[in-house]
Amino acid sequence: MAIAALTTVGLTLAGYLIYLSQHLQLKTFRQINAYLNHQPAPKTTPTRTHQAIILTLSALTGLLIGGGLTWWIATTVLHWSL
Repeated sequence: MAIAALTTVGLTLAGYLIYLSQHLQLKTFRQINAYLNHQPAPKTTPTRTHQAIILTLSALTGLLIGGGLTWWIATTVLHWSL
């Protein structure tokens, strides 16, 4: 129950932060940091290569986290043996 509750709170907070950053049109950490320090946000134009690298790293990170959590739940909670 605690894991489900914390996951729900975390996903709700993450969704709100994503909504807020899109509403404010903040796309980089540098822009978010400038906004938090009450400075003008610098404009950025990411290249296609940069976008492809970020997309690939995001997908790999998601796979690693998802696979790790699945393995942990399968072996610890469900007591499956691999």
